[in-house]
Amino acid sequence: MAILPSQTKIEPAFDRDSKGPDKLVSVLWLTCAIVVVYAMFSVPRKALELSLSGQFHALVNLTSALVAAVSAWLCWRYHASLARLVRDAANVFARIGEGRWLLLVIGSGILIRLAWVWYFPTVQTSDHATYVVLAKKLVAGEPYFDGEAYSNWPPGLPFFLAANLFVFGDRPWVIPLLNLFLYALATLTVYKLAYLVAGEGVSRVATLILLFWPNDIMCTGLAKKELLILPMLTGAILAYVTARRTVNSAESFWLLAATGGLLGAASLTQPSLVLFPSALVFYELTQRTSARKFTVRIGVVVVAMCVLILPWSIRNYLVLRAVVPISTAGGEGFYSANNGLATGSHVPVYERSLDQFDEVTRSKMGYRWGLEWIAQHPGGFLELTVNRQVQVLGEDGDGAYWGVKVGGGREGLVYLITKGISNAYWMALMFLILAAVIIHWRRRAALSPDILLLMLSLFYVVAIDSIFQSGSRHHMPLMGTLSVLAALVAYRPQVEPALSRS
Repeated sequence: MAILPSQTKIEPAFDRDSKGPDKLVSVLWLTCAIVVVYAMFSVPRKALELSLSGQFHALVNLTSALVAAVSAWLCWRYHASLARLVRDAANVFARIGEGRWLLLVIGSGILIRLAWVWYFPTVQTSDHATYVVLAKKLVAGEPYFDGEAYSNWPPGLPFFLAANLFVFGDRPWVIPLLNLFLYALATLTVYKLAYLVAGEGVSRVATLILLFWPNDIMCTGLAKKELLILPMLTGAILAYVTARRTVNSAESFWLLAATGGLLGAASLTQPSLVLFPSALVFYELTQRTSARKFTVRIGVVVVAMCVLILPWSIRNYLVLRAVVPISTAGGEGFYSANNGLATGSHVPVYERSLDQFDEVTRSKMGYRWGLEWIAQHPGGFLELTVNRQVQVLGEDGDGAYWGVKVGGGREGLVYLITKGISNAYWMALMFLILAAVIIHWRRRAALSPDILLLMLSLFYVVAIDSIFQSGSRHHMPLMGTLSVLAALVAYRPQVEPALSRS
């Protein structure tokens, strides 16, 4: 295992000495609990609104609130029993050696995903097909152009696909093979992050959660950028946490540079992640980091990001004669989420058409019209914000929709079952995270900077999706960090700290 440098000192963050929970840290833990309960509300609300076609709005909200309240109460009532059950299992898993465990988990995950793509062969459609077409153009030496725009589609996934299509050729098994590799890489980073945060037992449970995650399994045959971002974002958080713990300045520098490089690559794949360093900034502020360390850490990360993104920005300037850091899709995505016909998710038609403009002007006008609409309709903006948050938190069935219904041609009962399994797993995950928050609420865990960064990654995605066009696939890059948060239910400090009275 060479993910972490051999000289890095690894110890569970929870076992560090502390004087008591900081108020701001406690607020973040409370915010995490609120977001999780909000997700428990969002799942039934989205399901009911789809089945009732938007009718009986008050009844839908009341029913969803009741489901969330009952779920939260059950979690509060039985969190100790759940923790004992998961801890017992984690202790058994921890007896298996690290190498054997990873081989077992990765091998089992690959077999499950191979069985899935064999039983549910998938045709690339919509965005997935576009990414494949762009990748093939790159292999053929053609311009990066989708027929209408030169920079509407972020280049991360097409370049990744193109490199592999160049090596393996245009064969139907290339995309599933790449996704199996990405799953293995994600498992390794999740294991190392969980171990770094809370030790062996939690690392075993976290990798099991990712192993059986239905949405991840169902996306195996799809050219999906979220699967590429997953190991990069998890790896970036792992590198940053490790950099803060090492005492070797040279090692810390390269880990911070790796953080920036991974975030830069993730941003080229999904431009909304370009502001993710803001989560790191907030993270450092909560730890009262000295000005010198703060400046060095964030500075190295941002510079490394810029170094990776800059070549594409230069290409965009040469092609478009305009400053476009990554993509021109941002303005349209903003306006599509903030206009009189917006619903929170994708809509085919807007209140005012952007088709009359070139791609650069379209992006600028999208931002301008969106801001104008918000200024004129503050109440409508708040209502849409709730809808957008429900979209990103309210289901986990993107793989079922694109891999089973659309790409696989399986509708009716098969689709409903696969989507139901995906959403049930998502609810169970929220239940585990809430249980972990309840268990560690007033313990030393509340002061762990590493746990805060995992939480802040969730807050970041929800915040971005509160403003721009939203969708359940947007939380998929968080499958690694959410797996670790859920696995914390299995963590138990060596010495149980006293509860704080503050």
